[in-house]
Amino acid sequence: MRDRLRVGVVNFQAAWGDIPENLARIERICQKAKEQGAELVVFPEVAVSGYSIFEQGAMQKDAAEQIPGACSQTLCQIAKELGLYLAVGMPERDGQTGDIYNSLLAVSPMGVDAVYRKIHPFGHESLWCKKGQAPVIWQTPWGKIGLGICYDTYQFPELIRYYASQGCRLYLNSTAQAGSQATQEATERFRQYYLSTIEAASLSNEIFIASSNLAGEEQGTQFGGASLIIGPVLREEGFGQDPYCRMYAGGLGNQEIGVVTAEIDLSLAVRTIYQNNPITGEPDYRPELYRKWQEKESRIEG
Repeated sequence: MRDRLRVGVVNFQAAWGDIPENLARIERICQKAKEQGAELVVFPEVAVSGYSIFEQGAMQKDAAEQIPGACSQTLCQIAKELGLYLAVGMPERDGQTGDIYNSLLAVSPMGVDAVYRKIHPFGHESLWCKKGQAPVIWQTPWGKIGLGICYDTYQFPELIRYYASQGCRLYLNSTAQAGSQATQEATERFRQYYLSTIEAASLSNEIFIASSNLAGEEQGTQFGGASLIIGPVLREEGFGQDPYCRMYAGGLGNQEIGVVTAEIDLSLAVRTIYQNNPITGEPDYRPELYRKWQEKESRIEG
């Protein structure tokens, strides 16, 4: 299992409902990422089709494709030609049921590796997509990587915590987070919701997070960009020290359309709370206890 990985995250401006154009943009950005030495590149939520807070139902239903399908085949070809691992958001149609999902497609030079279906659709998304039912761990040469989409990341810490407990050292957040720098108040709202929640997740789980966001204006929505790579840093030996992290690339100042990359050392993602505490001989993380709380609550409600 490799530890060193150069990751690229993308501020992506999608063309509304124009899949061929968006695939062409994805390919151009992948070429630039490859020139920067990237090995894995993360694209935003539904980058293949575009996103709007208010106008998305009909377009996403029309744009949704099966996997495998024409769209995924194109992305696999890009990955193969450039020798890249890619995570790309797209609307997916289930070939058996016809149901549509807000999905994150993970491909490698070998083909389709994994498909994550957003477990927590946000707002108007529920007009066109069903809720996904399960976390998905992407098995890669760098070990396990957890997949999530936008609302999953900011409001539902259970998903990242599950991935970290299962050995994931990197979590990918494919997002379409609206934001504005028009006023200090708007900037602070964006910072609190987007950056603060990601920082907290990286700190509390001691893992790396690569977040890729839409940028620019689309269908009346201004997206915040600020794609970033954040994660643990080297610290002195010893158990129980306060974890801390730093921004490896991007952040709130990253507003330009395009890709930024950074090399990360995944061995720093020690995930302390899931390891045996040398004092007690067991992890501080206690999922069996948390399950009992839920069971007790269910009995009370029943």
